Amino acid sequence: MNSYGKSSKFLIVVVVIIGVLILASDSTGKRVDDAFSPTGDIANIQIENGSVDFKIVEGDSFYVKGENLEENSYTFTQEGDTLIVKTNKKNFEFHFSLFEEPSRVTITIPSDIQFDTITINNGSGDFIVNTNLPAKQCNITVGSGDVVVEAIKAEEFDCSVGSGDFEVKDITTDNIGASLGSGDITFGYVECDKMSMAIGSGDFIFKSLEARDCDLELGSGDIEGKNMVVMNMTAQTGSGDIYLKGELTGVSEFVCGSGDIELNLDGDVEEYSFEIDGDDIEINGDDFGKNYRSDTVMDKQLHLKSGSGDIDVTIR
Repeated sequence: MNSYGKSSKFLIVVVVIIGVLILASDSTGKRVDDAFSPTGDIANIQIENGSVDFKIVEGDSFYVKGENLEENSYTFTQEGDTLIVKTNKKNFEFHFSLFEEPSRVTITIPSDIQFDTITINNGSGDFIVNTNLPAKQCNITVGSGDVVVEAIKAEEFDCSVGSGDFEVKDITTDNIGASLGSGDITFGYVECDKMSMAIGSGDFIFKSLEARDCDLELGSGDIEGKNMVVMNMTAQTGSGDIYLKGELTGVSEFVCGSGDIELNLDGDVEEYSFEIDGDDIEINGDDFGKNYRSDTVMDKQLHLKSGSGDIDVTIR
């Protein structure tokens, strides 16, 4: 086939695809606006979002507003003291539009509210929280969409992230439990008693961390953390890399497989005692051999174990 024939065939395919997309955009059904004002006291929020743009903002009272929603695609209800906003689309549906405004749902919450539970399950839509989420229990699940939260203040905070991105700028909580697939998690300032993270191939970044106990389990992704003050830390990596900067004040253990671990710690090397098991482990540029134990056990302890990866510790 000559170049002219190839070009004509390609043009026909493009025209057909564009036609299908236009038909799809024109066959999505009626678009509606909706609103809901709950009555009485609200102690819990349950949100299940599909693919629309979602926001939580601060205001004088509770109010839910839906804009340009596909008819019957979302339900706004109240059950006792629980506000429920959920999608009625249980299965994936292709939707493409060249002409329509995006669909939106906005929840307004009072500034002085304290929730018992907040549950957010986000699918492929973008979810933004422009205010603090105060609750005894806060649970957030992220699918393939992106979620950005201004602040979380909760006794218990759990999150699960698939392939999407999740960012929280400020977290104050007793306990954090988090799991990450192939997406990214970014925490700004974190103050907690205990944090447990299980990470697959995604990346986890924290900009500031104060914690008594921190447990990090990493597969092939990366972890980067700065401005940390942690008493006891346990970190284990498979093929991913870990970089941490800050202060460790108690007993900490680091285990690497084929990935690398780099620690940049505040203080004096004389304040630490070490247990070393494995090759390619250096402390301030010095190699202490495959097996090493400090003669004196200090309050600050580093237990280091390596496979085929490197562990590089700088203390100064």
